[in-house]
Amino acid sequence: MNRMTDAMIRKENARTHFIQILETCGLDTDAELVADFYIDTRIAKYKAGIGRYEVGHGAMLDREYLQTAVKILKDEL
Repeated sequence: MNRMTDAMIRKENARTHFIQILETCGLDTDAELVADFYIDTRIAKYKAGIGRYEVGHGAMLDREYLQTAVKILKDEL
């Protein structure tokens, strides 16, 4: 594999890990939807050095914030 492929695999693994974190924080079926929203809006940023997504503040993973994000995203669709 080349470096680009390795980087893409590592980023996808980070996304999967972030979805698992959201599931542990209380989201079940909507974890992927919220993860993509957080990543697209740069609420969650990819840290290449550690191969993980991080949020700027832990409150963004609070159940209240996550449920609000789900409401917003479901109303937009």
